[in-house]
Amino acid sequence: MKKKISIVVLCILIFGVWTFNIYRVNSTVEKVPREVHSMGQWVEYGDNFYDKATENRNGYSVKVVDAEVIAFDDFLKQNNISVYKDEELFKPEYIYDVTVIVKNENNTDSGISMIDTTLNSINNIMQVDFDVFDALYPQLNGSISFSVKPGTEMEFHFPFVVANADFEKICNYDYFINNTFYMNLSQYPIENSIEVKV
Repeated sequence: MKKKISIVVLCILIFGVWTFNIYRVNSTVEKVPREVHSMGQWVEYGDNFYDKATENRNGYSVKVVDAEVIAFDDFLKQNNISVYKDEELFKPEYIYDVTVIVKNENNTDSGISMIDTTLNSINNIMQVDFDVFDALYPQLNGSISFSVKPGTEMEFHFPFVVANADFEKICNYDYFINNTFYMNLSQYPIENSIEVKV
């Protein structure tokens, strides 16, 4: 009987130590501060990064100047673009077109990656449609990153789309115009985003 009681006490003790350690780790973890900026406001990348601390976007700033939800086919026609010739591929119904100005003060080492630039809502993350982006900016030769000459700025259109047909079921036109989205610029040491609304 004493052996059973000892095993129960030992299990309770182990569980208590395990619970305490989980609490201690979670209560001391560094919380990442979040800064949400407005459309029309310049946001500096600074030392902030998205995925790797080796990203160097110091000297770059971005400003969202406009946003529009437009039917995918209409956007292609307006910009004289022909993509998605294969009818088997998923083609989104809408493009959430975000117009930005990217400024480079003095960075000669790197640029902006479109993989890391996302448009997020409460239940959806959209990425730039790389085929459309490539057609808009053929001078990038299919690159998903770009740089701007130091001391200059350039206007870009970021054509964000839903990833697949499952998301598109909830992301209709009304959803896009009635919800607030956040263009994510960095994750650490400060999570920077710009509030985007049509």
